[in-house]
Amino acid sequence: TDLWAVASSSLELRIFELGKVFENDDSKDVEIPITETARLCLSLCYEKSNFPEIKQILDYLTRMLDIQYQIKEKEDSRFIEGRTGSIIINNKEVGIIGEITPIILKNNKIKMPVASLELDINEL
Repeated sequence: TDLWAVASSSLELRIFELGKVFENDDSKDVEIPITETARLCLSLCYEKSNFPEIKQILDYLTRMLDIQYQIKEKEDSRFIEGRTGSIIINNKEVGIIGEITPIILKNNKIKMPVASLELDINEL
């Protein structure tokens, strides 16, 4: 199934992905400065998906893992201003949470609001 076709319909979606992410890491003095992390991404896509809905999932996940966290307001062009934040655990930024901007939704022909979070699970 084409995920974009499903997301552009009026279906209610709650999706997740757990996988490896590779990023350039210029702080390493090696030939190929790549960092590999395991990340969890959760997204809600339905008429009433919003920041409180995705935060409720984060609350449940951290409660089950017995982890305390904070959300610190953050600006990120992928998310709606004032509806996004860094996820902080043990004084370290380990993820991001928020509502995706309408321009990204429009560009991808997604008709419903989307709220997402991403966590570096190596840091949990």
